[in-house]
Amino acid sequence: MTVKELLHQYAIRRNLFLSLSLLAAGGLLILVASLIGISDNLPGILLCFLGIISLIFAFIHHWRNAKSYKVLLIVSVIGLFVFVILHNLLEGAGHHFENSHLLLSQLLNILSVIFFLGAVLVCPFTILIGLAGYLIIKDRSEIKNKKVNENSKN
Repeated sequence: MTVKELLHQYAIRRNLFLSLSLLAAGGLLILVASLIGISDNLPGILLCFLGIISLIFAFIHHWRNAKSYKVLLIVSVIGLFVFVILHNLLEGAGHHFENSHLLLSQLLNILSVIFFLGAVLVCPFTILIGLAGYLIIKDRSEIKNKKVNENSKN
């Protein structure tokens, strides 16, 4: 799939408007969640989760085939393990350089936090969305194929 094919869906004005709306809503939800706090605060945690889901749907709302969701599912599962490993490696490296290179240690700790958030917040949702989308689209196509086969027999 080329970049032109990926961006073709956004040439449709409705898709572009919906994507931008979902991006804005996701950003706003995450901002509000961070303002009210997400540490032991259920409304803040839920707003953060809804914001992340909104950001994910901003990029995939126009998908109509099961293969795209299958790729999302596979990449998300692999990404979960990669993010966990990178988080642990970077956190360990940050502690290793804590006394000698303060700036490098802080940079590694920031990257560690980013990978942790990706592993904890983003990957589980993309796994669920990929699995649900794959199963739903696959089921719809099987029902459609059954109807076509029944109509062709008549």
